[in-house]
Amino acid sequence: MGAFLLWSSTRGRVFLVKAWDEEYFRVLLRSRFVLCPNGDYVWSYRFFEAILCGAIPTVEERCDAYDGFTYHTMTDTTYNWSPQIALSNYELCRSRLTIPQGDLNAEIAKLLPQ
Repeated sequence: MGAFLLWSSTRGRVFLVKAWDEEYFRVLLRSRFVLCPNGDYVWSYRFFEAILCGAIPTVEERCDAYDGFTYHTMTDTTYNWSPQIALSNYELCRSRLTIPQGDLNAEIAKLLPQ
């Protein structure tokens, strides 16, 4: 596994009331394909949310963060979904986004006052 970095940032989503939108994820769980338009950057967190919910992302343009995943672009004329593709994407996403517990604990310990 490659190196990772934890840091505090005020960029991104601001959650004033709640950080979990249950209905949003229920919709993703019922979806086979999810539109993942570019945001402030080419990549979108929606790409990974879609995959974790079993859907195939549909993006405006490719980026390095999407390498290795099966996805569609908005210019594709056919779309393919299968349980095998969804599971393969899920396993790759889980492996890339999961930080080993020991590494996470060590980084958190660095951030805590002694």
